[in-house]
Amino acid sequence: MQALAYRFQEVYEGNVFLENVRDDIRNDLHYFDPNKFPMGKNGASVADLGIALLQSTNENAISQVY
Repeated sequence: MQALAYRFQEVYEGNVFLENVRDDIRNDLHYFDPNKFPMGKNGASVADLGIALLQSTNENAISQVY
């Protein structure tokens, strides 16, 4: 998620085009898991894409039972 936010910030600042960010993220996802995120005409699962883009190594929520 942090990489995605960083790249969107670059687009906002006018340093890079959105299409380049899309291509970079697509390549990163393909490198991460080529079976889930194939290149070419084969599609990827929207659920897998959402999970991959939104996962974080940082703790961002807690739960406590009273």
